[in-house]
Amino acid sequence: NIAMTLTPQNGQFYVFFCLNTNTGSTITLGGSFTWDGTNDVATFDADGETLTVFFQNGRAVVISNPQTVVFS
Repeated sequence: NIAMTLTPQNGQFYVFFCLNTNTGSTITLGGSFTWDGTNDVATFDADGETLTVFFQNGRAVVISNPQTVVFS
């Protein structure tokens, strides 16, 4: 499992894809960024989970979260 901290910049686009996890890998946002206005941790708990985001104005604009990555 991976625990990563990311401090994005406005205007950046990311696609996160999780492989080989069974207990949860996390991405914690640094700086003032949040995933959903409140939470700064995204947890991937199954193989193949994908999260596509664009960062703007301190928030992650979630473009796609088909396997329901959890924010906390």
